[in-house]
Parts: sequence; structure tokens; C-alpha cells
Amino acid sequence: MKQQSYKKFECENCGAPLSRTENRGEYRCDFCGAVYINEEHLSEESVGPQRPVSHAKPELPVSKPDYSVPSFSSSLETKPKGKTGKIIGLLIFLLIACGVISFCRPGDESRTENSNTILQIPTPEMVSALPTNPIPFGEGIAYQGWELKVNPNLSAESGEINFSMELTNWTGEQTYIRFKPADIEIMDDAGNSYAIDEGNCDRDQLFFEKEVTFEVDETIEIMTSSGWCSSDDEIPSFSGTIVSHADKLFIIMKNFGPFSQVTFVIDL
Repeated sequence: MKQQSYKKFECENCGAPLSRTENRGEYRCDFCGAVYINEEHLSEESVGPQRPVSHAKPELPVSKPDYSVPSFSSSLETKPKGKTGKIIGLLIFLLIACGVISFCRPGDESRTENSNTILQIPTPEMVSALPTNPIPFGEGIAYQGWELKVNPNLSAESGEINFSMELTNWTGEQTYIRFKPADIEIMDDAGNSYAIDEGNCDRDQLFFEKEVTFEVDETIEIMTSSGWCSSDDEIPSFSGTIVSHADKLFIIMKNFGPFSQVTFVIDL
């Protein structure tokens, strides 16, 4: 049997394998489309009219980039039209302008500061030693982290003297102060002393130590009361009628926390 010979078993163009076509003796490259013919079947009778053999590489379709500007849907248009749009634009401009003017207004630097800084109460300057001269009612004395002030709302009616004090903790921590009611005295510039009114409490409790607890930067008002023994932030009233020829009244703190031998004075 005569062995058949083929012109090519691999494509000369791309080297891809050949596949048999419907025509006898014809083979085609599936990759580039080149056609090859079996040499034993070149006669017109067996093969018939043949297609022209193409050895050119087929042009592959190249997709061109689309540089056209996409059109947006009309449903996305939110720009107001007509008089309504002009009014809204004017309002926005006024709001922005007012904000810029308010922020840049001179003399309003405090607007940009933290509100806690603005409301913060400054710590008073502490004295290194307690004064020997009387301190006027309404003025405070700051010493060793504490500030003591006798309020000027003194009352002397019906043979009873009442007043109040404000004590502030500036130590920076929670702490307490101790004192005995008996260590507070009142006298005038005429040499008269005024006795403590025991009120509804026992006399022995005048010598009991009271303890008042303070939070950081807390101010507590300590005032006179007939029931002073039931609360640590109350002290007894004083009895007696202030003589008419007295010009000044003194409240002496013999030993009130860190305040020792401190005198407050008020003009009568």
C-alpha cells in the first residue's frame, strides 16, 4: 500500500496543528485559517475546485477605546432653576458670609476658646504667712490650699449675732478640714466679748471637733444655727447686744483648720 505524503502537518504560519476539512485531502489551521492540500488528491476530479490558499495571518479585531463623554441622566439634575434657584443661592451666600464675619470679628478671640476655660475660676494666690492685721468682711484669705472668707451679711437682732463664712478647697484633691466651735470668738473695738449661744445643743459639744469633707475646688458655706450640733457645716450663734459706741466688730479664728489666730473685721 502506497504511503500518503502530506505537504504539512503543522501550520507554517503559526505552528498550530491542522484539522481535516469537509473536502477530501484538505486541511485547515484552526488558529490562523491557513489551508493545506494532500499531494495525492490534486486532481480536479477528486478534489474539485479549490479555494485559494492563504498564508497571510488573519487580522484580529481590535477594540478601540471609547473616548466619548458619558451623558448623565436628567433625573440626577438637582440644580434649581428660575427664581427659586436664585433665592436658594442667595441664602447660601448670606449664610457663608455671616459665618466668616462672625469668626473673623476682632475682639472675639474668646469665641474660639474652650467653654470650660472661659468658665474656669482662677485659683487665688496663696500667702506664705497669715496676716496679723484684721481682714475685712467679704475679702478672702488663701493659705495652704484653702481660702476663707467671712460674708458681710452679718445680722445682730434680738440679742443674737449671726453670720456665715465660705471655705474653698484649692488643694487639688478631696480632703477635709477640722475645727472646734469653741475656737471661734467675737468681740468689738470697745473691748466687749460676746458669748456663744449654745442653742439646742449641749455645751460639751462646743469642744468636740467637727470635720467637713470637701471635693476638689468645692466651696462650702458654714453658717450659724441654733441646731449647729446636728451638722458639721454649722456653728453656734453668739448672744448679746452690740453696744452703740462700738465702731467695729471682730471675728477671731483661734484655730480653724490651717487658719490660726486670723481676725476678720466689719465696720458697724
